[in-house]
Amino acid sequence: MIKATLAFATGCILILVLPTLPAIDWFWSVILNILLFLFKPTRYLAIILTAALWTSWHCQTKLAQQLQPNLIQQNLTLTGVIDSIPKKQHRTIRFNIETIDDSETVLPKKISLAWYRPYPDHLRAGQRWQLTVKLKPPHGMINPVGFDYESWLFQQGIGATGYVKQSVLNIQLADPPRWHINAVRQTLADKIEQQLPESDYVGLIQGLLLGIKHNINTDQWQALRLSGTSHLLAISGLHIGLAAVIGFYLFCLIWLIRAQNAILLPAKQFGAIGAILFAISYAGLAGFSIPTQRAAIMVTIFMFGILTRKTVSRSKLLAIAALVILIIEPTSIITAGFWLSFGAVAIILLMSQHRFPTPKWQWIKIHFFIAFGLSSLLLFFFSQTALISPIANFFAVPFVSIFIVPILFLTVTLLPLWPKAGELGFSIIDKLFEHLFSLLETLSALPFSTWETTISSPAIAFSTALLLLPRGLPLKPLALIGFLPLFLHHHNPIKHGEFKLTLLDVGQGLSSVIQTQHHVLVFDTGAKFSEQFNAGQAVLMPFLQHQNINHIDTLIISHADNDHIGGTESLLSTYSANLILTSQPQYLENSQPCLAGQSWQ
Repeated sequence: MIKATLAFATGCILILVLPTLPAIDWFWSVILNILLFLFKPTRYLAIILTAALWTSWHCQTKLAQQLQPNLIQQNLTLTGVIDSIPKKQHRTIRFNIETIDDSETVLPKKISLAWYRPYPDHLRAGQRWQLTVKLKPPHGMINPVGFDYESWLFQQGIGATGYVKQSVLNIQLADPPRWHINAVRQTLADKIEQQLPESDYVGLIQGLLLGIKHNINTDQWQALRLSGTSHLLAISGLHIGLAAVIGFYLFCLIWLIRAQNAILLPAKQFGAIGAILFAISYAGLAGFSIPTQRAAIMVTIFMFGILTRKTVSRSKLLAIAALVILIIEPTSIITAGFWLSFGAVAIILLMSQHRFPTPKWQWIKIHFFIAFGLSSLLLFFFSQTALISPIANFFAVPFVSIFIVPILFLTVTLLPLWPKAGELGFSIIDKLFEHLFSLLETLSALPFSTWETTISSPAIAFSTALLLLPRGLPLKPLALIGFLPLFLHHHNPIKHGEFKLTLLDVGQGLSSVIQTQHHVLVFDTGAKFSEQFNAGQAVLMPFLQHQNINHIDTLIISHADNDHIGGTESLLSTYSANLILTSQPQYLENSQPCLAGQSWQ
């Protein structure tokens, strides 16, 4: 099973790294695949070909769902069901809608929409609406580095983006079904906000319980990122496992209340049913993200083994979970979440093998090995890793697992039955988060908390994996060669007297960077779109980091319109500048007026 999963993953990657999808003769490809399956030596090659064909078909299906060119920026009326929890921002509310094919106009199945003020306050997941919209194809900013928004839209199956036009034709047609999963999630999120109206940690509680993270503020995300504890808010195996354990023992206790039940079915088998139900329910509350899918699949297979009295090794459980996810969504293999989720579990499984038989200091060792093993992936995807991660996780993981998560489950269970107990539970959780973040902020403020570098490659990840394997492997000493690029000195490619001008894509607005051999000038910082997103943090800072720039000599802000100054606050919170010039110094602290005749050399 492990080899089959690796072969299937290889086939997915071979298609996804291509610049364009290949033109495939499906008939002859399927015939060739069948012939390869008939012979044992070529079966893994057949699996690779199967994965490649499946991934290609999957991608072509998604591309066929994108907006047709003749519908771009046209006034369209659609009918659909709100498919996500609406996200309120300063001036807009954003949501995904799943269209209902009830007209001659062929629209994408899934569309991302923004509704500008005035928008209805009662907008909820699961509602059916008729809306007048203007749409455009999915697209993102085209920059050398940074978040690939267009790729993310493609992976989510979103075939168009756009906005709702103010119109009398915008009509709610139906309320959400009673058990619509996103409607239930939104109701719980609203109840948490009602219970803690003044709390700074509402977003963290919503993230931990429901996977809703848009209310987590920038400072909290930074503390999580710099301390290497962001995974605590990415509901994964730890939380799904806790839910499964609670479900297992709860169902066992209920089943044993009546002694005759044990004759019909052993308590462990009835407990396994409870574990599966709790795991899948919690994964559903979390929105079925990749980590929750992986964990729920592993729990389900393990508990199914208890039901059928057959055991499945943990490594095979992990392989089966990966295979199922890749069959459901082949493009998930190019996401950071896939590699970090399965990488962390693989390291834990390796740590629990006979190579490390002594339980002494096992809890500490496992955090150091996970931090070391995932560092190459973090550097590859984000050009940054948290050095303080083992220490932060040593305290944070048991604190969240033993205290916060069980109290959160109990609170949510008691809330509809005993509102006062629910109110008390949320207050306790709020205080626990306050103490936890006090520690995380202290650790993340340490000067050596993170390591940033633009030098990363799959070779470093491969060398890391070799070092984690058991002793005695003949190729293991060669792994050290893969780390040499991290320590080699890289010369500045810009020569004396030359300059490099980079004009960054920030949408409407401007941001450009001028580099010489020893100096850097930044002109404008793009727009601030919301409290959680601005061009300075999303576009400019990743570019500066990629160029190994840690200081700005001169920052020029042409004027104080949002699309030119919006990203400045985020930029200056991380980068210092010797000189700040602007035509409107009253809007920018520590700046000097920009006057005719000034120059910079």
